[in-house]
Amino acid sequence: MNFCTLTNVARSVHNYFLRKVSMLLIAFMLGMSNVILEETRMVHDTREQIEQQEIVPDNDLDDAVYYEDVF
Repeated sequence: MNFCTLTNVARSVHNYFLRKVSMLLIAFMLGMSNVILEETRMVHDTREQIEQQEIVPDNDLDDAVYYEDVF
């Protein structure tokens, strides 16, 4: 093997490791941005609230229904 072949092999190995390190950094930064976004949503939740509270009158706690006024 001559010197040019060794430099080409070394350069391709170097580029391979640079691509792998770059992908790892991109994945790490994307994961961190998702964590920050979720924390911001939990603290400052501006989305519509789907849950509704059922208001029960104080005098009708036993869920009795009287139909005297209907008939």
